[in-house]
Amino acid sequence: MSSSAPAHGALAPDSGILTGIYHQDRWGVGHFGDFLVSPELHERLRDFEGRRVRIEARRIVQPINPGPAFIQEITHIVAAPTIPVHMEVSARPSRILPRWLEVTVLMTNRGRKPIIVRLPDLTLIGSYPSQDQPKKVRESLFPGYTNKQLSVNHAASFLGWGAGYGGSPISSEGVLPSGCGIRIAPGQSFPVIAEPIAKSDGAEFKLSLRGRNGIEDAATWFQLEDLEESGQNRKDIKLSIDEVKTVGEWGNKVDVAMTLHSIGAQNPDVVVTPGKRTPMVAGILSGAAAEGEFRRVRVSSIGSFVGPSELQPLPSEGLTVMLRIEKPLHIQYRYEVLTEAGLVEVDFKLPD
Repeated sequence: MSSSAPAHGALAPDSGILTGIYHQDRWGVGHFGDFLVSPELHERLRDFEGRRVRIEARRIVQPINPGPAFIQEITHIVAAPTIPVHMEVSARPSRILPRWLEVTVLMTNRGRKPIIVRLPDLTLIGSYPSQDQPKKVRESLFPGYTNKQLSVNHAASFLGWGAGYGGSPISSEGVLPSGCGIRIAPGQSFPVIAEPIAKSDGAEFKLSLRGRNGIEDAATWFQLEDLEESGQNRKDIKLSIDEVKTVGEWGNKVDVAMTLHSIGAQNPDVVVTPGKRTPMVAGILSGAAAEGEFRRVRVSSIGSFVGPSELQPLPSEGLTVMLRIEKPLHIQYRYEVLTEAGLVEVDFKLPD
């Protein structure tokens, strides 16, 4: 039995074998998946904090339905299979929103086989202290890479993306990888950029990965004030762009081709979505109408894309990139390319 809570209005089980991760939050409340844990059990579960375990719950009580269920008695605790995905969180100040942070999640495959992670299986939930109640939970604000692939349910405040939400690997605000999933090789670390999160003193966040297709569930908890600022471009990767040219025009949109190069002896890995015509390099595109502030530029997809996004070495001869940029055109552009070390900036200009 999983540690997920029963459907709205359904009765929780009164006992059973549960698999999940135990965590005691900063307010002293114990959680096992979607269940709450009675304070009398905290000492017994302390050594299993943050680890995936399987427990035999002899007594589960749900005082009010709908409402939370409490695990009140445990007979056995055993370690569950090893988690193959490790998640490391870092942050940097948002360049668009003051007092907001851009959060980067580095997902490392610790297994022996390649895995494909569906981005909709990533969930980010914030718990906020308030005067009238100890915590206030906000549903995930982790739309990930693409706005066009977004499914928004305002009643549940849930935003999801991935296969079934559209085929374009392009958002209205940047050039981004396909939402069909990401492929992570054994030992490889893949960066995922979340939407900016507002700074809030005392808030605690839970980042969780729902396991499927051989991937175990994973979770990590963090406070924004404790995050490293930032894990971006740790390897000092430098990029350049040349051979920029316009190759077509479609109403208020212009197709632009360019070649992306690495500056230095080593070729870094960049996030690429394979395509039938040309691959798409993940990143965010901004433009400046005059020398000064850059703003996000609306783009559209070119061609069709197949398979999940993956990290690929940037070829020594460079990689051809094609973007369909919406008018009005700008004097200068900034391409924040998603690499193994996070987002790396490179500027270019369109030909006269």
